Amino acid sequence: MKGAVREQRGGAAILVAFMLLALMAGAAFGTSRNLLRELAMCADQAQGAKAASAAEAGLAWFLDWADGDPDGFRSVLACAEADPGEERAIPAPAGLPLEEADAALRQGFELRIRSLGALPPPAGDRPGPAGRLWLVRCAGRSALRGRGPEGFTQIRELLVASPPAGAPGSIRILAWRAGSGAGPP
Repeated sequence: MKGAVREQRGGAAILVAFMLLALMAGAAFGTSRNLLRELAMCADQAQGAKAASAAEAGLAWFLDWADGDPDGFRSVLACAEADPGEERAIPAPAGLPLEEADAALRQGFELRIRSLGALPPPAGDRPGPAGRLWLVRCAGRSALRGRGPEGFTQIRELLVASPPAGAPGSIRILAWRAGSGAGPP
């Protein structure tokens, strides 16, 4: 009779060991899912930051271009002035150093400009011609290579004033705004 009791105790120990093993496996699975979720959130945050930096780079390029190539800038303004209120794309050069060739993340920007009309004439004894008011919008984008077109977009906007046609001077920044970003669809 003592042998039968010992066999039953051994069976109960095995049953308890299997139950503990199943409980530990469930806890490990739950922890790994949380870890994967955290890693995905970190990757999304990094990808969104890359889109924001692309938008900032686009506006910096625009300001350098507007000061460095006044004739090209004035030709874009003349096209945009023909359709006030309509956005016009600003052609950005290819091969900007935003991404490395073997990088896992694609990055870029798209610039658009819209005429908001003439500025009020300057006050004072000698009123002269007024400049124009412009909205420059840059959409910075980032997406993982090989994952299709979905990615992140960040918008940055500048409100700038240009001098009157034929007058010397460069553009003045009146306001800057960081627009809302969009995540993956």
